[in-house]
Amino acid sequence: MAKEGYFTSSIDRGLNDSGAIRSLTSFKGRWSGNRGGGGSIILWDTNYFEAIDVISIDYAIGTRGKWKNNNHIVNIVNVYGPHDDDKKKIFWQSLGNIVGSRDEAWVLCGDFIEVRDQSERFNCVFSKYRVRWFNDFILSNDLMDIPLGGRIYTRVSDDGTKFSKLERFLVNEKFYRLWDCLAAVVFERTKSDHCPIILKDEEKNFGPKPFKIFDAWFEDEEFENTVKDSWATSNYNGPGLDCKLMVKLKDLKAKLRAWSKVKFEQLDKEIDLHKSIANSLELKVETTILDDNELNLWKNARKHWIEKEKSKASMIEQKARIQWALNGDENSKFFHSIIRNRYNRSSIRGLNIDGVLNEKPHDIKVEVFNHFKRIFEEPGSMRPSMEGLLYPSISTHYNKSVHIGHPNWSYNITL
Repeated sequence: MAKEGYFTSSIDRGLNDSGAIRSLTSFKGRWSGNRGGGGSIILWDTNYFEAIDVISIDYAIGTRGKWKNNNHIVNIVNVYGPHDDDKKKIFWQSLGNIVGSRDEAWVLCGDFIEVRDQSERFNCVFSKYRVRWFNDFILSNDLMDIPLGGRIYTRVSDDGTKFSKLERFLVNEKFYRLWDCLAAVVFERTKSDHCPIILKDEEKNFGPKPFKIFDAWFEDEEFENTVKDSWATSNYNGPGLDCKLMVKLKDLKAKLRAWSKVKFEQLDKEIDLHKSIANSLELKVETTILDDNELNLWKNARKHWIEKEKSKASMIEQKARIQWALNGDENSKFFHSIIRNRYNRSSIRGLNIDGVLNEKPHDIKVEVFNHFKRIFEEPGSMRPSMEGLLYPSISTHYNKSVHIGHPNWSYNITL
C-alpha cells in the first residue's frame, strides 16, 4: 500500500555524501513510497516554480504549477513504473487519462521500467506486447520522446551484463513550444545501477540554418518570381563573394518563409471555397437539374479542390517522410507527432568526441567536418603522368580559327 507526504526543506546542506543537492533552503516537494521499500520524490525550487495542485496515482507522483518567469502552467510527473504486465497496462491507461484531462504543458520523467524497441535492451528479455503498450500510450497522448545524449543505456545490472534504456523524458507539444531547444543528457552513474538524466533548455548557435525546398513550390508560378525578386533586390556591399552569397541565401530563406506562410493560408481558403461550391451544387442536383454553366462550375470546383488538396498533402507528406496511405492523413495526431519527433530527433545537441560528450557548436562542426573529410579523402597514390607524351596537334593558325560553343549560348552568373 502506497503512502504519501509533503515536506518543506529547512536545511542548507547536501542530502548525501556525494553532495548531489547542496542547498535546499528554497525547495519544497512531495514523496510517495511503498511499505516494501522504494518510492519516488519530486522537488521544486520555490524561487522559480509555484505548485498549485498535486498529481498522484499508483507508480507516479507529480505537481501542477506555474513557472514564475513566464507564468506558464506546467504539469511535471515523476514515474516509477510497475513491473507486472497486468499492472503496466492499467498504469498506462490511468496515466493517459490524467494527461488527457488537461490541455496544458506536460513533462513525464523517471524510470518507466519499459523500452520502446529492441535496440534499447542488450542481453535482456524483450517483450513485444509491453513495448506496443508503451508506444501506444506515447502516440495516443501525442507525446515526444526527447533523445538522450551521453549514453545509450541508463540502467546496468549489478553483474554488468545487462543494459537497458529505462529512463527518459516524454513531453507534449505545449511543453515543447515553451522550450524549443530541449536537450536531455545521461550522466555517469556512481553507486546506483541507474544513470541520472537531466533535461535542459539551451540554445546553440551552429551558424546559418539550411532551409527546405518543397516539390509543390515548383508548380506555383509565384515561386520563381519570388526567388528572382529576392535575388535581384538583396544587397551586400561587403568584401568576399562567399559572404555575398551567404547574405543572398539568408534573404531568400526569409522571403520564401513569408511567402510560403501566406501561400499555405491562402491554399486552405481556396480549398474551403472550392469544396463549398462543389458541395452546394451537389446538394442542388438532388432537387433540380443543373444547367450547363452550373455543371461546368461544379467540374471546375471539383478539379481545383482536388489539385489544391494534392498540393497541400504533398508538402506535409514531404515534411514527415512517411508512407501516406498506410499511416493516416494530415489531420491525425499520429501524423503530427511523426513530424515533431522527426524534427526533434534530427537536432544535434551534442557528440561523443574521444569518449566525452561535447555540446560546443564549434567543436561539433569541426568533428563533423573531419568525419566526412576522412570518408571522402583520397588516399595518397601515384597518378599517371601525361608529361613526355606526344599527341597530334593543330597549328597555331588553325587554333585561332576554332570556335567553341554556340553563338547563341550565354553564360552569365551574377552574385
